[in-house]
Amino acid sequence: TNAGTFEQTVTKATTHIQPTFTNTGTVSVQSGTLSFDGGFTESAAGTISISSGAAIDVGAGTFALAGTVAGAGTLEVTGGNLAVATSATVASAFTQSAGTVSGAGTLTVSGAASFTGQDVQTGAGVTLLKGASTLNSANGLFLDGGRVLENQGVFTQVAGYIRLGQNPSGGSLGGGSIKNDAGATFDIQGGYIGYYTGADSITNAGTFEQTVTTATIHIAPSFSNTGTVSAQSGTLALDGVVTNSGLIETTGAGALTINGTIANSGTLLAHTGTLTVA
Repeated sequence: TNAGTFEQTVTKATTHIQPTFTNTGTVSVQSGTLSFDGGFTESAAGTISISSGAAIDVGAGTFALAGTVAGAGTLEVTGGNLAVATSATVASAFTQSAGTVSGAGTLTVSGAASFTGQDVQTGAGVTLLKGASTLNSANGLFLDGGRVLENQGVFTQVAGYIRLGQNPSGGSLGGGSIKNDAGATFDIQGGYIGYYTGADSITNAGTFEQTVTTATIHIAPSFSNTGTVSAQSGTLALDGVVTNSGLIETTGAGALTINGTIANSGTLLAHTGTLTVA
C-alpha cells in the first residue's frame, strides 16, 4: 500500500511487483519497466509518472486506473486487464499489444496510441483518442460489450482489422462502435472493419479517408456520415446501411462502392475515379 512515493530508478531492466498494490500517492518510473503482476488499484488521488524511455507494463492481473498517467514514457498493456470504472487520463504514450481494456468509464489518451497485437476492448465505456493513433497488426482490435472507440485526433489503420461486437477471448457481449469526431481524421491504409453481433456502427463527423492502398477495403457495419468520406486510392467498399448528410467523394485514383442501402440527403461526388451505388 503506497501513500508516499514508490519509484523505480537506475535500472534499465523490467522489475516485477507480484503482490497486490494499492496507490493513493505517487508511482514514479524513471527508468526501465515496472510491471504490476498481482493487480494494481489506484484512487483518483493517486498519480503515476513515467519518464521518457521508461514504461509501466500491464502484463497480468487487473490494473484499475482512476487517476492520471503523466510523463513522456509509455503505459503498455501486454496482457492482463486495464480497467477504468469512472474516468482516467493517459497523457503519456499508450500501447496495447495484447490483453484487455475494460470498464464503463472513459479512458482518455492524449498522447500517442498504438495497437499492435490481438487487442480487446470491452464494457460500456469509451476509449477517447486525442493524439496520433496507429493500428498496425497482423491481428485485430476488437470492440465489444458496447465499447466506443472515439477519435478526436488522427487514427491511421495501417494493417490489421477492427471487429465490432466480438471478443475472441470469450464470445461476445454484443455491440461496438467507432466515432470519428468533427475535426478528426480516420485514415485507412489496409485491413478492413467488420462486425459480429449486437448494435455495431460507425459515425463520422470528421474526415474518413482511404489512402495509400490500391486494394479493396470493406467497411461492413452501418455507416452514418455528416462529415467527409474520401476514397483517394484503391476501392473503399461501404457494405452496410449508409446514411449520408455530408459529402462522400472520390479523388485521385480512388473508387468508392456503396453495396448496401443508402439514405442520402448530402452529396455524392466523383471528382476523379468512380463512385458506384450498387
